[in-house]
Formats: sequence, structure tokens, C-alpha cells
Amino acid sequence: MNNKDVERLIELGFTGVEARIYLCLVQSPEGQSFEEVAHNCELEINTVQEALEKMAEKGIITIRANRFEAKSPQKAFSELASAREKKLKEEIERIQKTSQHLSESLEPIYQERKLGISPEELLEPLMDLSAMELRTVRLIGEAESEVKIFAETFGWYEKVREAIYGALERGAKFRIIMTAPDEQSSSRGKELLGLGVKVRILPSEWYPIRGTLADDRELVFVIWSTSKKTERPVYFRPHYTRNQGLVKIFGDAFEEKWREAKPL
Repeated sequence: MNNKDVERLIELGFTGVEARIYLCLVQSPEGQSFEEVAHNCELEINTVQEALEKMAEKGIITIRANRFEAKSPQKAFSELASAREKKLKEEIERIQKTSQHLSESLEPIYQERKLGISPEELLEPLMDLSAMELRTVRLIGEAESEVKIFAETFGWYEKVREAIYGALERGAKFRIIMTAPDEQSSSRGKELLGLGVKVRILPSEWYPIRGTLADDRELVFVIWSTSKKTERPVYFRPHYTRNQGLVKIFGDAFEEKWREAKPL
């Protein structure tokens, strides 16, 4: 048995025992029984049994009539390489996912210490559109005076309806800019009008933004980087901010589009 071959097999992912067994079986085209493998490799029968089971799982040997045969080196090593590649890919994905979570947690702390300002004072990233909708419910639920919404078709109206009811009961005012390209969105607009909400329809091409501004103080928004008419629209990650500069930019854009829009 060539020790160099054993070392090379171990580099490929074999254990020391598996390498010894494989080299024995390669020299026996007719295969070997448990007992023969144990005798020829000078190993305990229990050790051989466990190793052969794992080798069969790895796809580097086959079992025929209680005899164990080595797969051709080319096939066996290809099986091992594929399995190793899959495992490494899964490990890389796991590391990337963990890194992302850690970055989201630690980057704000690092930036706050380095710049002396909390990133949340500028922009707080939200995980996805669902997280954005939950934050929107909170904004509306805490609004005291006025809520301004760029809603487009307002397909998410049902998710914030109860929060709107509550805010209206507290005396908060609502202004909503949307489009009404179909019966459903038109129906939402009419329901809002019935509640006393001011709704206007934007006649020009829709602004690539969706957002909610509460009391000119807090803002949740998302900006699409491609047209929503595409099959799979691409959007930037949703964000929340209390930064007055960003709030004012959004508010000014809202007022400009409000003047452009027509009453429903």
C-alpha cells in the first residue's frame, strides 16, 4: 500500500481507514466480503463495517451480493468532488447569511462611534416590504395631526385599514395620492373618501416611490429602481427615517404632486 496514495485520498476527503479500504478494493475487481476486507486491510471487523457503510453513503463503493466493490477512481473522485462542492457552497451561504446579520447589527454601532451620529438618525433599513407595512401601521397608529401617503394603487390598504380608522377617530387628517387604473383601486379610493380622507389621482406617470409621512416628522418609504410595470420590479430596500432633511424632501415632493393630482 502506497502511503502517498493514502495521503492523497485523505486530501480528497477520505478518512485514513476509508483510504486503506479503498486501495484494497481497487485491487480486487471481483470485490471483497467484510471478512476479506478486515483481513486484507488488517482492521477490526466493526471498524470495517462502519467505514464501508459511510463509503457506500459517499458513493465511492458499491455492494453486490454481500461483496464490496470500489467504484472506478474517476467516478469515485467525481462523487466526492460534487459532495464537497455542495457542502462548501452551503457553508459559504451560511457564512454570508451570518455575516449579513452581524453587519446589520454591528455596522450601525461602528458608524455611530466613528461618526458620532446614529445611522438611524438618517436612515434605518427595513428588512422587506412586510417590515415596511408593519412600521407603516405603527406610524399611522401614533399619528396626531396629518398623514400623507404616496399609495399608487394602494394594494396594501387592507393591511393598514384599522390603523387609519383609529387615527381618524383621534382627529388625524389624511391626504392620499394614488392611481385608479382598475376597479379595485378605484373602490379603495371611494371607501377612503367615504371615511373623510382626501384622495387625489395622479394623472401623470406614477412617481417611482411609495411612502407614508406622519406629522411631518416620521417617514417610511421605498423607491423602485425599475418600472412597476415590469414583470419583476426591482426596488431599493425600504427605509424609515426621522431625519428632518429627508422628511422635508419627501414632504415637498408630496405637495408638488398633490397640486398636480386631481380629486377622485
